[in-house]
Amino acid sequence: RQMIEQAFGKPLEEIFSEFNPVAVGAATIGQAHEARLKGSNQSVVVKIQYPEVRRLFGLDFSTLKRFIKLAQPEHLPLFDEFEKGFQIEFDFRREARALDVIGRNIMPLYPNIVIPRPIPGMATEFVLVMEKLEGTKLVDALKVEQAKMAAAQGKTLEEFEQEMMAKYVSGELYREAKKKYTPSALIVNTYASLVRTINQIKNVCIFLYNHSIVPIMQRVPMDYI
Repeated sequence: RQMIEQAFGKPLEEIFSEFNPVAVGAATIGQAHEARLKGSNQSVVVKIQYPEVRRLFGLDFSTLKRFIKLAQPEHLPLFDEFEKGFQIEFDFRREARALDVIGRNIMPLYPNIVIPRPIPGMATEFVLVMEKLEGTKLVDALKVEQAKMAAAQGKTLEEFEQEMMAKYVSGELYREAKKKYTPSALIVNTYASLVRTINQIKNVCIFLYNHSIVPIMQRVPMDYI
């Protein structure tokens, strides 16, 4: 409540006609609540950032950075970029702009894809209000598909899940997948031959470069592949 009122500068009751205090979803940096907008009564989802999450992430990254600096300093630049990417996630205004841009670019081309739109004027650094989309949760949809597979085998969903878990634990599921999806020897050999051919062509180009451009332009020779 405090985060929302600070973000929009007014009491919660002046923003929403209904607000579910129980979160309908939670992730690493925030949680989501169902609500209805005051006036229009539109169903929305309110995404709220945890108050201390940015500071805590900063402490974690600082600790990791010190460790990397001592153990693997060559990876420090990559880690810095990784940290910058994470920092972007803390600004919900960026997320609102991304939702808007992606929605305008994707939805006209793919009618079956629906992307929630941010509510105009209701995106701040720590709070984001977007339209609520009705649909089936991914977990529930997977359950339905599993039930269909179980029925096709004459089993209950519980029996099917127990069998799949047993296969997973024993490694049988991995062996079945490997047998089904591992490419044939012909495909592997063809790919290897293609790679060798490409490398040979590259080496010819490197040879020409080393014996023409390098002595003329006084460049550093390239290593062969």
